[in-house]
Amino acid sequence: MIDDYYEIKHSPLSQKIQKDGKVLDIQIYYSDEEPPKESGWILEIEDIYGNSTVYDTYYKTEMAALNQALDDIEKEGLDAFIGQPPSYLEKKFIQFLTSTFSKKSNKKTGQTKI
Repeated sequence: MIDDYYEIKHSPLSQKIQKDGKVLDIQIYYSDEEPPKESGWILEIEDIYGNSTVYDTYYKTEMAALNQALDDIEKEGLDAFIGQPPSYLEKKFIQFLTSTFSKKSNKKTGQTKI
């Protein structure tokens, strides 16, 4: 249902990895969605441009998710997780959306009017 919200718990094991001037943000968070969906720790690796790789595996522990990220980065290198920077038009569109929706945001509820 569209109105359902699931609480997301962020892991303290989430971290940034930096090497040779390149940065990746490893995000680990827990989702306990109602059945039939799965529950567990979710792994996402994001580059400085906002491109992300989200694994489709639910990990039993946050340490297992972190180990997977570190192993994959070690094997494939940071460049394997870094996508293209946004184009000029994409940047302008993102700036437009950000400024438009931030102005209409209800500070008490955190909801945005569309």
